[in-house]
Amino acid sequence: MKFSKYNVLLENETKFYIYNSLSNSLLKIEEKMYQDFYFKKNLEQYANIEEFIRAKIYVNNDFDEIEKKNYLTLLNRFRDDILCLTIAPTQDCNFNCKYCYELSRPQNYMDENTINDLLVFIESYKNVKEIFICWYGGEPLMSFENILKISNKILLMNKILNAAIITNGYLLNEEISEKLEKLHIRFIQITIDGLENIHNERRPLIMGGSSFEKIIKNISYLLKINMDIQISIRVNIDNENVEEYAKVYNYFRENFSEYLERIFIYPGFVTDYTDSCNSSSCFSTTKQKEKFLTYNFESHGIYHHDFFPKTNVNNCIARDKNSFLIDPQGNLYKCWAVIGNPQMKVGNIKQGITNPNILIRFLKGADQISDQKCQKCQILPICDGGCPYMRIQKKYENKKIDFCHIGKYNLERFLKYHIQYKNKTIQM
Repeated sequence: MKFSKYNVLLENETKFYIYNSLSNSLLKIEEKMYQDFYFKKNLEQYANIEEFIRAKIYVNNDFDEIEKKNYLTLLNRFRDDILCLTIAPTQDCNFNCKYCYELSRPQNYMDENTINDLLVFIESYKNVKEIFICWYGGEPLMSFENILKISNKILLMNKILNAAIITNGYLLNEEISEKLEKLHIRFIQITIDGLENIHNERRPLIMGGSSFEKIIKNISYLLKINMDIQISIRVNIDNENVEEYAKVYNYFRENFSEYLERIFIYPGFVTDYTDSCNSSSCFSTTKQKEKFLTYNFESHGIYHHDFFPKTNVNNCIARDKNSFLIDPQGNLYKCWAVIGNPQMKVGNIKQGITNPNILIRFLKGADQISDQKCQKCQILPICDGGCPYMRIQKKYENKKIDFCHIGKYNLERFLKYHIQYKNKTIQM
């Protein structure tokens, strides 16, 4: 047996731990073990401890951890039993968010011919047993009739359907909320950028006017009538609203306390994908994100899921063979950040793949498997290479982008935060 290359040692308040990023295991150990592991002494005497073997702290001498990780990544990337589609039934939007990365928001809607072509496209995937759809935009609820029409047709295909929707929440009225369950929409992401004044200033209606109060009312009604719905509250963070995250977090904990098991609040860092935001306001570096998470934990006690990251064999569906984003004209893309950009279109639902070069870039170009720095990185199992589009921009467009996982520079500190939070929760 050999000591895994993915082990991380840490000391917290005179207690000692070992973490393995391949198995995502965190074990408490004795001080002598910690010292031996740290100085790589007497390693063989711990090799047969069952708990260490289960946690992959020790692995067989002939076990190639890197190749196993790469194998699982490729296996998941090229599976053909699931079809993941992000569908934008319209690019029209009723909001005028100041940082929106969609450079144009044309008032186009999916027509009947495109809907029929879409259904034929889906049925062409003969080996698919499960279909996952994320409704996207623009604002997808501005085309809810098309969502209804497409979903009901797919439900007749004898496939498993799971769906989600990313919406600003303004049009999520009682009538629409009551139909989501039948459409198999079980997950919703809604963005709230601060308390009422700040949110309304950052995310106004397209014709002017506030949106916060109505969104909150819609969320409240949906949670009351749909017991299976999961809602993610995304707080888009840049340098202009850093203090709002804790306020939004506490607002939901105080006003939606009975629904906290179904509400997930998290920061979405405004990143300059398309040169559309003021570079001084964007969160463009891992260091900025780390500083933000550290501040909110130490000052407000707000836990973040990256403090105890999960093993990752599929960091983004942009890498998957059976995953596409489809715009209202039926054009195919591989990433949300490039919808509407003709140079990044990989094809069309009717014509098939017309730009194989861009498709290959997303599937294999700028890949972490061929990146020696990534292959040697201790946290590759939880990072899986970072954002594919950022990697592509860095390699093919020479952009200076930091796409590494936030845990690369802060894993020990974050694990300590996780231990502190867990101990505090147990004591409560």
